[in-house]
Amino acid sequence: MTTDGRGVPGPRRDHGPAVARDVRPPRPAWWTAQISVDERRELLEQLQVVDVHIQTATSLDSRADACSNAVLAGVLRDRAGQHRRSAERLRAVLAQRGVASCRSARRP
Repeated sequence: MTTDGRGVPGPRRDHGPAVARDVRPPRPAWWTAQISVDERRELLEQLQVVDVHIQTATSLDSRADACSNAVLAGVLRDRAGQHRRSAERLRAVLAQRGVASCRSARRP
């Protein structure tokens, strides 16, 4: 233990055994590749579009479940399905680029 000039113990410098700092999984190839800011912005925008489609489909399904009119509920579910298919198409394009590696949540 060290002391300062007045004989007062200083802060402890021993922090114990060395700890591995980087325990995260390896990053995908697209992450480590040199891509421009504009390309990153484009990827982000595409991921946001996928998210909007999924959120819209979820909202339409909720409205269909609460609807007492069977015809309107059917139309709402059809529109929700269209949004889910659009999201899947965009996700497939992103997956080909190595960006989207997660699967969509399926409605039971």
